[in-house]
Amino acid sequence: MRGDRFDDRIHRIVERAKAYTTDPSAPKKHHFVPRSYLARFAVNGQVRRTLVDTGQQRNLGLKGVGYLEDFYRLEAPDIDPDRTPPLFTEVLLGALEDDAKRDIDTLLLYEPGIITNSSMITDMSFYLAAQHVRGRAFREEQEVLIQWSDIQDPIELSTILARFHLVLTGGNPDDEALVAARAEQIRSTQPISADLKAQALQLMLQQWFPLVLTFAGLKWAIYHTEAPLLTSDEPVVLIGTPGTDRTEKPGLLTTGVVVFPMSNDQNLWIPGGRTFPEDDLQGIGILIKTSVGALAGRHARAHGSTRRPGPERDRFVALVARRDRPRRCPADARRGPARRGRRLYRPTCR
Repeated sequence: MRGDRFDDRIHRIVERAKAYTTDPSAPKKHHFVPRSYLARFAVNGQVRRTLVDTGQQRNLGLKGVGYLEDFYRLEAPDIDPDRTPPLFTEVLLGALEDDAKRDIDTLLLYEPGIITNSSMITDMSFYLAAQHVRGRAFREEQEVLIQWSDIQDPIELSTILARFHLVLTGGNPDDEALVAARAEQIRSTQPISADLKAQALQLMLQQWFPLVLTFAGLKWAIYHTEAPLLTSDEPVVLIGTPGTDRTEKPGLLTTGVVVFPMSNDQNLWIPGGRTFPEDDLQGIGILIKTSVGALAGRHARAHGSTRRPGPERDRFVALVARRDRPRRCPADARRGPARRGRRLYRPTCR
C-alpha cells in the first residue's frame, strides 16, 4: 500500500468503514472481481459472462457481474461494530483496487520482460495477494476448514498447523521447541466470532499479509500474447509444478507459475521457483508471442516435464472479451512505452 505508513493507512480505512456503519448508502454489491479490472476486458462497457458448468453465455455490464451482496460484511451478534466495523474488509479491498488500477495502467506500458522495479512489485503484491484470497472458491475452502477443525482434537490440530506454518515461512518443522511454541500461539488465538462467515473473513485477512510477502519475494515478468486472453472470477491462476496433477488447483507450495491476465493480450507471469527458464532470458527483455497455456507448458518442459496443463476446475464465472476488437500486430508489441500507449492498430496482421 503506497504513499504512507501501513499503520496510518489502515487507521484511515477503519475510520472510513466506521462512517459506513449506519450509512444507508454504504455499498451492498461487493465485487470479488474489481470492476476496474474487468473494464480492461470490456467492449463498450460489457463483458461476456460464461458459466463454466453449463456453457451459458450472456453480455453484462460491469456492475452486474462478479459480485455478491454483502459478501465482505463482517457482522454477527457477538461482534462489536464500534471495534470491528462491518465494512472494514470491503473498504480495505477498495483501497487496494484504487492503487492497483494505477499500477496496472503503468505495467501495461512496460516492454515485455522481467520487472526490475521492486517498488512496483511490492505495491502490486498487496493487490495480488488480496485477489487470491477474496474470491468465492477461497471462502468455501475456509468454511470447510473451519467446520473440519471444530471436530478435531485441538492439541493435535495446532501441532499440524504449526508444522505447516513453519514450512511456509522457511522454519524447521522438525524443531520440536519451535513447533510447540507455534502450536501454543495458535491455540491462544481466538476466533473473532462463533459465526462461520465471520471466521472465514478473519482467516482471509490473516492469510492476506503473509501472501503479500510471498508474492513480493518472487520474480515477476510481463508477457504479451497473440491469442486473446480470458479472465475469470479467480484471475490469479496457479499452475502446478511438473509432476503434479494439472487438473487439480495447486497450493502455493506446489505452484510452478502464477499467471495474472492484466488485459486482452498482456499478463503477469510469476514462476514459483523465483527463476525463469534460461531459454527465455534475453538480457532483461523477454518477447514471447504465445498463449498463457503454451507459456505454462514451455516453463514445465524447461523444468523436465512433458505433461500438458489440464483444464482448471472452475465452477464459477469466466469473463471473456467480445471478439470485435482488432488484434495488435506483432510489430506494435515491440514499440516503446510511449508509442505503444497510443493504442495504434492496423486493420489486419500478416
